Amino acid sequence: MSLTAEIISVGTELLLGETINSDAAMISKELADLGIDVFHHSAVGDNRGRIKEIFQTALNRSDIIIFTGGLGPTYDDITKSTIAEQLNLKLEKKEEIIEDIKRYFKNKAKDMPPNNELQALIPQGATVLKNDWGTAPGVMIEHENKKIFMLPGPPFECKNMMKERVVPILSKISEKALVSRYIRIIGRTESETELLLSDIMTKGVNPTVAPYVKDGEILVRVTASAKTKDEAFKLTEPTVKEIEKILGSSIYAIDIDSPEEVLVNLLKQKKITISCAESCTGGGIAHKITAVAGASNIFPGGIVSYSEEIKENILGVDPKIISSFGVVSKETAEAMAKKCCELFKTDIAIGVTGYAGPTFGENDSAGHVFISIFYNEKNTTGEFHFLGTRERVRNKAIKQALKMAIEQIK
Repeated sequence: MSLTAEIISVGTELLLGETINSDAAMISKELADLGIDVFHHSAVGDNRGRIKEIFQTALNRSDIIIFTGGLGPTYDDITKSTIAEQLNLKLEKKEEIIEDIKRYFKNKAKDMPPNNELQALIPQGATVLKNDWGTAPGVMIEHENKKIFMLPGPPFECKNMMKERVVPILSKISEKALVSRYIRIIGRTESETELLLSDIMTKGVNPTVAPYVKDGEILVRVTASAKTKDEAFKLTEPTVKEIEKILGSSIYAIDIDSPEEVLVNLLKQKKITISCAESCTGGGIAHKITAVAGASNIFPGGIVSYSEEIKENILGVDPKIISSFGVVSKETAEAMAKKCCELFKTDIAIGVTGYAGPTFGENDSAGHVFISIFYNEKNTTGEFHFLGTRERVRNKAIKQALKMAIEQIK
């Protein structure tokens, strides 16, 4: 029988929208990798009555309960004391925790404030989960065959505590392993992708297949469960291969996090260099490329030629091209890519111009973008009409440009 888990995030700031609850997403991913089913996420304010209520509900339906937040040294950090009270457990002061917190502050050349001693109060009989990334230790309580974890709320601490403290404990009791494969697609809509994969999706039980939208691209997730990760991975292989046949060239990567990672690895492998001339993307392509380790070997630089003057005077685009065809045109994008290749002396270059919105040119529309790749002394150019907000248009243009570069190099 599969283990079930739920995540309870404590903090009024979550309910007010002041803080994004990234902890819950991270914990869910870790639990999924262990083959543990997460059926409920909850967020609750710093209120004893409501925390008790939601905790009791979780005890009635889940094998594993993971709290985040409310372990700090201030008056509204009440997670530990509330859970201890609900389970009729006394709080005990642990001197070794106080020493850990003092060392933490000493390393920062500060004295420990007296109220940090509150973090050394631990429910009786609980296991202390050492926090090497902050001051609040984690806690594990075993109660009536349930495992209850309390983790600090700051994402950096929570992530490390989950990976280094909780996962090793849960991996010993999980009865199955889950493997998810991610097929990344640009150039198709979610509904179009679902239509093409409908037969696979309806017949799939193990593995399951599900497409969804993420940051200007489509991800198709193929998930299988088995006793081990190797067995689960093998179960996904026939389905992944079948999807490759159906979707063909619209797939730019499988089991790789991003198009920029694919592109940089490809450039390094072929020992060729790239540069970019950007208008509406405002340096976003350069930012994506340089975020990948090793990009310095293949990317000497790029230029944000936002105005016509910069396109003409710095990048070197012929003013006649802009006056004849317009700043947002196939011809301008091609000239930008070609001149960028010459300017930075690279093997390949990307040129992007368009209207990200909300404003746009006469007889034109927001989201109208031209992307040109200059490679092997010729341009390959695409015209696009991206829908959505300014940010979404920019993100879609960036991903499309990276994918086009990948296609040309391949």
